[in-house]
Amino acid sequence: MNADGQQPHILCINHSPEILALMKNLLEDEGFRVTTHSRLEKDLDKIAQLAPNVIIIDYMWTSSDDEWVFLMLLTMNPHTRHIPLILCTAAVQQARDLQEHLYEMGIRVVLKPFDIDHLARVVHEAVETGAGPISSVVSTLE
Repeated sequence: MNADGQQPHILCINHSPEILALMKNLLEDEGFRVTTHSRLEKDLDKIAQLAPNVIIIDYMWTSSDDEWVFLMLLTMNPHTRHIPLILCTAAVQQARDLQEHLYEMGIRVVLKPFDIDHLARVVHEAVETGAGPISSVVSTLE
């Protein structure tokens, strides 16, 4: 429960309905309220209105860089920059190459395939500590 007595709210964004269903079941079992989106929500005001405590984004490094632009907009927008972000990706090398930069931006990384217990720990930690640089946090890229 949050300080206000409500379940922490997690927004999961992933193109795969199967992954969204898995995330929803896993996170609800952990005591979270979960909203899922199958594509990036370009309207940051809508995300701010959802008021998630954490956003988990499926990141696929592609030539379009839509996810990267979305991450940057979230971290720069005054209505969303306080929301902790978790990047969930199978692009292991790219995530490792950008690890320091991501951590400076306060973006946690969980690599696919992920261990369910590890994902749950990262989400709980993000809810508890909030957004901001996470250099003192144990690496999620281990």
